Amino acid sequence: MKAKILKILLFILLFFPFGVKAVGVSVSPSSLELIYPDEENSELIIRNISLEPITVYIYPDDYKEQIIVNPSEVNLLPDEFGRINLDYNFSQEKKAALTTNISVVSKAVDKRSFNAASGLKIPISININKQVWHWSAPAVFLVFFIGAFLLAMLIQLVFILIRPRRKKHWYDLNFVSHHKKRRFFGK
Repeated sequence: MKAKILKILLFILLFFPFGVKAVGVSVSPSSLELIYPDEENSELIIRNISLEPITVYIYPDDYKEQIIVNPSEVNLLPDEFGRINLDYNFSQEKKAALTTNISVVSKAVDKRSFNAASGLKIPISININKQVWHWSAPAVFLVFFIGAFLLAMLIQLVFILIRPRRKKHWYDLNFVSHHKKRRFFGK
């Protein structure tokens, strides 16, 4: 008797659909790696993947004074995107490597719907480097080619100003023009 009731319950649970609602959100990028002070801000793109309007709350778990989220609350319609700017100010920190999370929590706008909130945590690693200048690939490229250009111009200038001049002998046919003063650049 118990086995028969169990089979009937199992059949009902497996083959009869029940309506389930949930709030969904997707965030891009899935993680952030920053080098401070080179990168002082970043951007998150949040998308509503549920079928109802939602309110999304964004806040850092740690370093709330140094990580500023703008805006910290966004209302999104279904399949709508929202851009969130993250600004960083770690000027008081010494050289360090910090890790924290950005929490993204979404709730349904309609109070009559299923009130479970969904959320994500976006990991952030922040490398604080107080070095004002460091050599990057564009800087090396620029310095090398500007230096090569200036060196080529200097060599051309030396050859223009100090070029070997042909000596004219006394038995040359143009003996009269030989004694004239030469103008600028030997003309």
